[in-house]
Amino acid sequence: MATELDLVTRSFREWATHFPVIRRGAGWVGDGLADNFEGAVTRRVIDDRSIAILRVRAHPHAIVRSADQVRAGGEDVVLAVVQLSGSSRLTTESGTRTLRPGDHLVSSWGVPSSWEFDAEFALFVARLPRDDLRAALARPGVPFGEPLASREGVGPVLLAFVRALARDMNLLRGPTAPLVVRCLVGMFEASLLAAAPPVSPGGLTDVYSRAVGRIEDRIADPHLGVDALASALSVSRRQLQAAFTAHGTSVTQWVRTRRLERARAALARTSASERGVAQIAAEHGFRHPAHFSRLFRVAFGMSPTQWRSQALDL
Repeated sequence: MATELDLVTRSFREWATHFPVIRRGAGWVGDGLADNFEGAVTRRVIDDRSIAILRVRAHPHAIVRSADQVRAGGEDVVLAVVQLSGSSRLTTESGTRTLRPGDHLVSSWGVPSSWEFDAEFALFVARLPRDDLRAALARPGVPFGEPLASREGVGPVLLAFVRALARDMNLLRGPTAPLVVRCLVGMFEASLLAAAPPVSPGGLTDVYSRAVGRIEDRIADPHLGVDALASALSVSRRQLQAAFTAHGTSVTQWVRTRRLERARAALARTSASERGVAQIAAEHGFRHPAHFSRLFRVAFGMSPTQWRSQALDL
């Protein structure tokens, strides 16, 4: 990757050649992009940390990354983003997050995702090694992947700093550039830590215990997720996520694991003539039998039918 890039173009093809994620196969999708596109990017790379300002006018479009594309990338990086103008929507397994002007977010680039953009937007993107934010990301309840408003916490200072960089990217040249990047990373880290909920370890344990009980009672509900659980338990999303992070997992992962474990037990207790695989999948919150079968095979190394046959033969 070049250490500097200053590009203004009306050619989407030229624009795309400068972004490794597109060259590696991630889809940049949108009708009419080739015919109606204006893009400008200013990028500086300092010690493997890429700092870029993107300004685009085009039809609404999205960058889509599949699981295969993520695995092919093989990079442990995070994106620290500030929405300077326009809006965007980042969708991952945990849901859709909307960024409005001034909002900032720190999210993983190593997960399948779809990032939708308005017709016209400006975006500040810092592509950082995960180790840069390791201390903050280890803190329970840190809002990783959650938009933070510019008016909250460290947000106003961070936004002013990023806007100053956007006006003069020459600040990222010369011997002081690493210090500027260090300040930038520190502000993103401070913003994450300031937004973490002040929940005591005992409080987290209580939230976790109540959440686990709720999951066991509502395992068949296909809509069981972070928002529904947080609402039912009268806690914030951040508190709920912090409780599961403190136990080395996430809400989504825990729900999926318990559904699969209980479905596996049900398969072992009943024959196909009593309850089919699709019925058992539905009883455990899986709306699509094919999706259930794929997850089951990944988790247990065989299909639900193979497991049932093996278990009933024992």
